[in-house]
Amino acid sequence: MDDLEAKFSLNYIGEISEYLGIEFQKNAFGYELHQNKFVKRLIEAFPTEIMKGADLPRTPDNIFKNDKYKIIDDNTGKPLKNQKDIPIPDEYIYEDSNSPRLDKEHHDLYRSIVGMLLWLTNNTMPSISYGTNALAAKCHEPTENDYKHLMQMIKYLYKNNNERLIMRRNQTKDISEDSHVIYAYSDASFAADLDRHSVSGFAIYLNGNLVSWGTKKQRSITKSSMACELIALGETVDRSMIIRQIVQSIGYSAPKIIIFEDNQPVIMNSYNRKSSAIRRSVDICLKTIRQLILEYKLLSVVYINTKLNVADLLTKAVNNNTMKTLKPLLYDKGNLDGVRKLIKDNFTSHRPVEMGQHSLVYNIITPTEEIKESYYVAPDNVQSKVESRNNKHPEISGGIARIKRLSMP
Repeated sequence: MDDLEAKFSLNYIGEISEYLGIEFQKNAFGYELHQNKFVKRLIEAFPTEIMKGADLPRTPDNIFKNDKYKIIDDNTGKPLKNQKDIPIPDEYIYEDSNSPRLDKEHHDLYRSIVGMLLWLTNNTMPSISYGTNALAAKCHEPTENDYKHLMQMIKYLYKNNNERLIMRRNQTKDISEDSHVIYAYSDASFAADLDRHSVSGFAIYLNGNLVSWGTKKQRSITKSSMACELIALGETVDRSMIIRQIVQSIGYSAPKIIIFEDNQPVIMNSYNRKSSAIRRSVDICLKTIRQLILEYKLLSVVYINTKLNVADLLTKAVNNNTMKTLKPLLYDKGNLDGVRKLIKDNFTSHRPVEMGQHSLVYNIITPTEEIKESYYVAPDNVQSKVESRNNKHPEISGGIARIKRLSMP
């Protein structure tokens, strides 16, 4: 408070307890933020007999698809169970008459509740970010099936109305005593919807506290998981840089941003001066990230196992096991205890440090190295080969994808 008063004219009126519907609860280690009153007011709009509770805000079998279209099995005459990765021949598309549009009364209710969910998501409940994003995308013409998804969300809130953000002090002093530590998680769900737009997700932490998160459908349709992950990484970098600018604007230091990414080719290409993307928009994203890494030394992109990537919750409807694993990590420090050493090692270095047995990245290219070819090796027990300053390459068999095919111009 003294530091703020030195820069701004302030009137101190006591400890904060509530602001714009967000409740603040002070404890020994910091603050807890929640919207319990707001959630209770939201679920009171629905009959109590339907409030049995749900463990998931959106079930995996109902990942946001265009409900007008389904693919029919020739043998059974029924819709196929897994619609995600199947090509869609024209003869298999038909309009689903079982999900009519909502009448005006229910349409107005749907839009009103989605607006409340957006307010809740943006303030204190990142766990419902994907489900809310999916519901909001159907606000123009929601169907009865969309209304069922809305009821699933309400049931989840009924059972999980005590979720709260935890803000702790002094969590990163061992990493840097005089600087603020910004780290983030980035992920994308590749072409998960029938319109084939991928979904980006990010979670950004400041000194171990979750300060920004989001789910966004990508505008461009990408042809590979690497491209969609790269776009998601670019969006995460942009948001993280905004957080850094805010920290610096009030006179504090935030020298570097660490971003955890679970896509190995994205990391390799981010550090490879010779790689390019075919599409202009993706190439601009790639080279912006690379410039921040190699020239400005403001960014490190570090591999993390998919099972520990908390941004996974923000890109798709997950199952119970994934929700139980990742939700505590998302709300509480972003797995800071598990990645503390990685953050500390990368905080003062531009070279990404591998994550124990999970990491498959070795010998990442530094800004001073001039490479001719690079290899990405899949198995844990096989070392990758990065040949510098010559065109001689050893014969390597099994589990190898030549990055040159994907990334070299």
